[in-house]
Amino acid sequence: MPTENMAVHALPSSGSSESQRCAVIVLAEPPGAGAVSLGTIHLAGRVSKEADVIMAVDRKACEMRANAVFVRQILQRSTASQIDYEITAAAYAVSGVVAAPAPEEQPPAQR
Repeated sequence: MPTENMAVHALPSSGSSESQRCAVIVLAEPPGAGAVSLGTIHLAGRVSKEADVIMAVDRKACEMRANAVFVRQILQRSTASQIDYEITAAAYAVSGVVAAPAPEEQPPAQR
């Protein structure tokens, strides 16, 4: 099972309707027994904001049908308005993991 330290990101699965989402959990440590390794994600590029790096990892994990990733290594260098990055993450299918909706999908707080 994943530890309490995790981040959840949800984005549309490619080729699916907006109502179907691919939820990816970023694990604080590799998962235990029961998780299926789906491969390794290697990405490198230049983006204007850090959130774009996370979105790129999520997108690749969704393509692999993973619902969890463990980031093994991330190298990042910021220049004026750009971020150069290299990231290596392990992609997993973890049973029993239910991701919370992304913030924009959560219902408004009741007063």
